[in-house]
Amino acid sequence: MANWVRRIGKLLSTETQTGSERLQKEKLAADATMPAAARVTELPDLDAELFDWLLDIPPGPEREANAAESLWLAELDPLIAADKGRGELLPRAAGVIPPLLNSLRDENQSSADLAERVERDPNLVAEVVRLANSTAFRGEGQASELAEAVRRIGTAGLKQAIAKVVLKPMFDAQSGSLSSRAAARVWAQAQMQADLCRALAVAQGFDPFEAYLGGLLSNVGWTAGLRALERVFEQHTPAEMVFGSGFKQGFCSRRDRLFVQLVTAWRLNPALHEAARDVQYTGSFAAATDPFAQLLLAGYRLASLRVLVSTGRVAEDDALLAGWPDVVRAAYISPG
Repeated sequence: MANWVRRIGKLLSTETQTGSERLQKEKLAADATMPAAARVTELPDLDAELFDWLLDIPPGPEREANAAESLWLAELDPLIAADKGRGELLPRAAGVIPPLLNSLRDENQSSADLAERVERDPNLVAEVVRLANSTAFRGEGQASELAEAVRRIGTAGLKQAIAKVVLKPMFDAQSGSLSSRAAARVWAQAQMQADLCRALAVAQGFDPFEAYLGGLLSNVGWTAGLRALERVFEQHTPAEMVFGSGFKQGFCSRRDRLFVQLVTAWRLNPALHEAARDVQYTGSFAAATDPFAQLLLAGYRLASLRVLVSTGRVAEDDALLAGWPDVVRAAYISPG
């Protein structure tokens, strides 16, 4: 194994046509500028449709929250506000996410260290090979050998693969019915959002790895929010799994609040922290003006559109993508 690790470390140290060079070429290939922040608001707000898809339920009526739904929303608030209750919604997160990200940002960590970490875990090996053959990193022909896959994705790709594999269990289903219904779909949407956020970062000049993490972690609001709703339903079982638009709007505002409180407590990278603070100050991602918050919102709305179009819940609208950079359209058309 030592020889293998040294060989991979040497490949990574040169970054031959991978990593930073590849990202530079992607930047040059993208349009000169990202569409103005105002263009993000042209993307449809599909929160209600996504809520129904995640839970695999039919669309509900267009109306204000009724008495029962208002009660459910009110009982979500103390679960969100209390540090203990909020922490129990994602029990592994505080002990996993900050140490993981700190380890990936450790400047003293060599390429060989990362390569050795991958080699020890079959799940990481599979993800590195998959990533090397994805739209973002694909070269000529398929990378079937781990050494070629590592050479192709570089250090940035290795970090992305490690983060994805380590964070995935946080999204896994718990014993409750809502978690079981939604977990796989929340994770699918999170992966798509992360890929699109990375593409948006390439076009806009943000760090692609930080944007990928931001996109992946944005969906912890959905995971934690649905787990909180599950606890409410333990005391107030709904007569049927159909919800009005007013309830879904109220739930999604609380989802954003959960995201803000979780992310600011974890104190991750400055860009994500500032985005969360702006969402907290303005009350929602849609109202936030922070550039990274706008990037996350664009990635979220594009990913929501993609999954809902692919499942037939929303009709495709080619005009929505017309003004976006090539690298973003490619990630939308051929995700991951």
